[in-house]
Amino acid sequence: EENKTYNKQTCKCEGYFDQFNNLPEKKPLKKMSGSTLFCRNENRKTEDFGIDFKFMNRVTITAIDTDKERIQTINGTYEELSDKILINYKNKWGEKDQTNIYRNTGRMPGYNATCELYADETFSLRERLEQRLNSYIQKKSSGNKF
Repeated sequence: EENKTYNKQTCKCEGYFDQFNNLPEKKPLKKMSGSTLFCRNENRKTEDFGIDFKFMNRVTITAIDTDKERIQTINGTYEELSDKILINYKNKWGEKDQTNIYRNTGRMPGYNATCELYADETFSLRERLEQRLNSYIQKKSSGNKF
């Protein structure tokens, strides 16, 4: 209690606890669960890919495999931090790998891609990638004789 004497000492705590009332409120992070990112490569459309963030920190990466000329899906996990999202997955050689996406820019180090939230009602992410794969196959096979 303020200004009350205890053991010959007077409590002088007037206004001390008021400083904790004026702290700025923490804004909650945008939770990625249920979101889809579409990552565009500025140079090659066949290197575009999508990332689906699922429940329980699971993630599905959908990309074009130009070697086998098909759509491939990679499963992994993700962790959300205040400035970036860490994604853990196994690459196409079966080795553990990790990448991150910076929240403020949507960029991924090591990739020439920019990621943004995907909200296209016309095409699903897989359909969009299949269109890119089909145009790649048509362009590649246009000079075939057989």
